[in-house]
Amino acid sequence: RLYDEGVRDIWLLGQNVNSYKYEEYDFADLLKNVAAAVPGMRVRYITSHPYDLSDKLLETMAEYDNICKYIHLPIQSGSDRILKLMNRLYSVKEYM
Repeated sequence: RLYDEGVRDIWLLGQNVNSYKYEEYDFADLLKNVAAAVPGMRVRYITSHPYDLSDKLLETMAEYDNICKYIHLPIQSGSDRILKLMNRLYSVKEYM
């Protein structure tokens, strides 16, 4: 129905959307099911975190042409000193 009304994009949005998990069903499963259900629509998601970026998620993205090949990783500073002051548990090198 949404497609018939001109909608062409589905966005999955969350603070760390790829950390989604329900029992054994994870974000890669959710993304796969959405992409399969709406093959004529582009599927996008934002914001993700490197900690939850799995091979399974990357494989799912590669498998479906309608999943946009874009990963938003919100680095909060390019300075290790600032990241440490912000209590972030990663360095610039680890993030990249």
